[in-house]
Amino acid sequence: MLIDRLATASERETKIETSGFEFGSAIPKHWAANNPVITSFFNAVSSVIPEGEKFFIHSIRYYEKSITDPELLDAVKLFIHQEDCHSQQHHAMNDWLSSTGYPSLNIEDGLRKNLRLLQSHSSPDTQLAGTVAMEHVSTILSETLLNNPELSIRFHPEISRFFKWHSKEELEHKSVAYDVYQTTNPNYWHRVSKLIFVSLILLPAVAYIQLKFLLSEKQLFNVKAWSKAHWYFWVSPGYFRKMMPGYFSYYRNNFHPSDRDLK
Repeated sequence: MLIDRLATASERETKIETSGFEFGSAIPKHWAANNPVITSFFNAVSSVIPEGEKFFIHSIRYYEKSITDPELLDAVKLFIHQEDCHSQQHHAMNDWLSSTGYPSLNIEDGLRKNLRLLQSHSSPDTQLAGTVAMEHVSTILSETLLNNPELSIRFHPEISRFFKWHSKEELEHKSVAYDVYQTTNPNYWHRVSKLIFVSLILLPAVAYIQLKFLLSEKQLFNVKAWSKAHWYFWVSPGYFRKMMPGYFSYYRNNFHPSDRDLK
């Protein structure tokens, strides 16, 4: 049952919060396959998560009091709890990245200002639709990582543990934002237009952050690293290639996040 699953997840989450993760000098700077380009991608993703999670929480919390389904309300509470923890843990990672020379905290500050501006100029239903779209991106990133152990086999063990933990929790609440959206003012074109927006604006922004990180450590023109990263993301194991079916499933009229389960 959903309630049992939520209770188990909540208990495990409390344990994780107590233990935390160890970011420090024991982790090499290029912790993903000893490759600066692969590493910088995941570092760039981490840099946008703290403020992104806060945006998601804000968009969901606006509708919390109007939810009448007790199971959905419990799911929303877990969603908020988990996303808040993710925000804190990724901020800790970003703080460590900053200590190694990456401008990760500057990225956080800039994103915070831009998201506050977006919140002040967009309606609650638009913010919620954007959250649904970004949660879908998070879901397929997480699903692909967990379904394909070869993607993280050359990660530093602590970073691997960290991203797998986050990925598992993303899949635990992957339907929550969508289900809240369906109880408000569901509209197919409004929903898919926000994924198009995310794809054309926000995802390239992550790529821009990645380039900034590489420039900061003078690795931007490391042709060998780029070549190996291209192989990793698009060929073998093919992280981005394997994400594509999940990405396009969002454009189905009868889409629901629960249609795709972890194998």
